[in-house]
Amino acid sequence: MIYIQTVTDKLLNIIASLHQLMRLRTEIKIIPSSGKVHYSDQLFCIGSCFTEHIHQKLLNGFFNSHSNPCGIVYNPASIADQVDRIVNQTWFTSDDLIQDHELFHGLFHHGDFSSLDEQEALQKMNHALSLAYQKMIQSKWILITLGTSIVYRHIEKNKIVANCHKIPGHQFHRFFLEVDEMVRRLSTMMEGIDKLLPGIHLIFTISPIRYLSEGFTENSRSKARLILAIETICKVFPQATYFPAYEIVLDDLRDYRFYKEDLIHPNDQAVQYIWEKFMDTYFDEETARVWNEMNKLNNEKNHRSLHPDTLAHKKFTSLLEGKLNAARRSYPELNL
Repeated sequence: MIYIQTVTDKLLNIIASLHQLMRLRTEIKIIPSSGKVHYSDQLFCIGSCFTEHIHQKLLNGFFNSHSNPCGIVYNPASIADQVDRIVNQTWFTSDDLIQDHELFHGLFHHGDFSSLDEQEALQKMNHALSLAYQKMIQSKWILITLGTSIVYRHIEKNKIVANCHKIPGHQFHRFFLEVDEMVRRLSTMMEGIDKLLPGIHLIFTISPIRYLSEGFTENSRSKARLILAIETICKVFPQATYFPAYEIVLDDLRDYRFYKEDLIHPNDQAVQYIWEKFMDTYFDEETARVWNEMNKLNNEKNHRSLHPDTLAHKKFTSLLEGKLNAARRSYPELNL
């Protein structure tokens, strides 16, 4: 009997050792947030293209979410400037534009806002700013994703830009934002948000995308500065939390099968994995259940039939409308 028990113990140890060897990842364990995102909550997202991934996942589940009113933005100085303008309703003026050849570009804006006409460009920018204010004051959560601490200052305007708009490089001065400067700018931003929206929750993330055009070493130094700055902000402002998207990709999913062909951007599988970690952290069981249900419904809603005139498709459309109406009745807060 003792012999059998000894053999059994050895077999269990061997199985445990094999299981350890077969592990292909070092999974990051995240403590669930005490504050939870609910479907009744409006969300406001700003920052790098990773922000757009989270924003799109929220929309896929019919959350009320608003994203990047000035276009995708990467550095904390420009993010803070944009948020400060929204909070204080500081309108854009001609001083915030750069004219290059025929086009007027925004110092703080994506190229979608550029125009041949100065007033048209400003009208688009200020309309987006007004809408962003309306969305922000309704929000209970703000998601901010920092991408890089490397910034470009337009020499003539003496302003850090969010987008260089392919303007010749000699018109800009490139440099690192130091940790203290980022903390100062982000603290001012946080104070403004807290004054406008006391009790709001903020989630900081760092983009897991490596900006290798700046160089491998420069990218690492840039991300390290961001990590230190966010650490300080989360210590000073208790309403701020950190979600480790950067660490999930770099340490948990550290295999190129989780990247797109450029070997820089996370692929759909990686984005889905990060999203599931995000849900585990900030959703309760009911919200997660509803999101999964609504995501399936959204996939049906976005289905495009090759033969829309067939009876089968008409039946599918009728059933889908019935599901959407049922969802509206059960969850009136959904953005359907």
